[in-house]
Amino acid sequence: MDAEWEKLRKKTCWLEEKVREYDDVAGYRDPVSPLRLALYGHPDAGGIWEKRCETQLKSVGWIPILPEIWQSVFYHPELELMLVVYVDDFKMAGPTKNMAQGWKDINSVIDMDPPEALGRYFGCNHVEQQQVSCTKSEHPFARVFEGKPAAIARGNPSPVRREDFWEVDLEAGAVVRHHVYPRKKLYVPTEDDVLAFPMMGTSRVTEFDSKEELHVDDFNQGGEAKFDWWTGRTYFPLDHETPVEDFTYALASYKKKNPRSKTEAKNKVKESRFKPPESIVDKPTPCMVNKVNVVTYDMEDFLGTCVEKYCELAKVDRKTLRHAATPFHEARIAKPVDPDNEPTGKLAGIASRILMKVLFAARMARWDLLRATQALASR
Repeated sequence: MDAEWEKLRKKTCWLEEKVREYDDVAGYRDPVSPLRLALYGHPDAGGIWEKRCETQLKSVGWIPILPEIWQSVFYHPELELMLVVYVDDFKMAGPTKNMAQGWKDINSVIDMDPPEALGRYFGCNHVEQQQVSCTKSEHPFARVFEGKPAAIARGNPSPVRREDFWEVDLEAGAVVRHHVYPRKKLYVPTEDDVLAFPMMGTSRVTEFDSKEELHVDDFNQGGEAKFDWWTGRTYFPLDHETPVEDFTYALASYKKKNPRSKTEAKNKVKESRFKPPESIVDKPTPCMVNKVNVVTYDMEDFLGTCVEKYCELAKVDRKTLRHAATPFHEARIAKPVDPDNEPTGKLAGIASRILMKVLFAARMARWDLLRATQALASR
């Protein structure tokens, strides 16, 4: 108690005339005095400090950068330094030779601790690497600078599919599930698939890449048939009233004729207009191989706590979680929300507690998670 009292007195947080009344604190259990500086607990402590901090920084040459958009971000034109302020955490970037002077100027108007090396800031670990070199073969944009065409641009600019995906083939009157990953079981539509294609029928025609014959059945009838590992396609009728025999016959006739579909024609046109990345640079320039300094935003430990929070709230064993190659659920991408018909999810009661935690990491270092997290949070 006495130590904390002396610390506050030295910081001149109290009105001096009132402090004199409490010089001898031995007889007081919780002495109180009016404040002259904002402390934690004041309703507007954050606003008072923000205003005070900005005023002091301006007095030593710092200029706010687009304050209506980026609050607490400053630039020093003379020293060519950039400063980010988060409450009482300051992060500065710029020429190494000017850093010491920048901190000295700030310390002349704001009482602060000596600057430290980058570490944990705003919940994110900053990992520094000095003088890192990258060979041309490792450089992800080497072909852009050197004007060498990428293999993907030779004949087929479309990216190679690495995930199973859906396609609607109107001429065949079917929705097609393309199986890129090898599997043993026949495909059964999920609840999300049914929501995405509400008129889809239960007739199922499976085409294997390894053999010519088709497997025809109704996925609502009979047991689960198993095969050796296979890839291929599963066709379902767009109209649920289409009998399985009619659908099979129509599909076989369609594939036998092998007509050029409108979708294929459109893709050909897109390919003719496709401009590969290496065409961005008019004059090829050798790829940079100079050594550089690298700062990695590492939030692996924080994201680990996100998973732990999910397992705790959803009562799920972490060992049962499967690897996900993408944060998006294929049937929910850009799908408009219908408040009246939106079913209540199993995690509705705890979803916000998990998503807000993930959103913190997404905003700080994992921008690839932003869209997926925001889309789920809006449902």
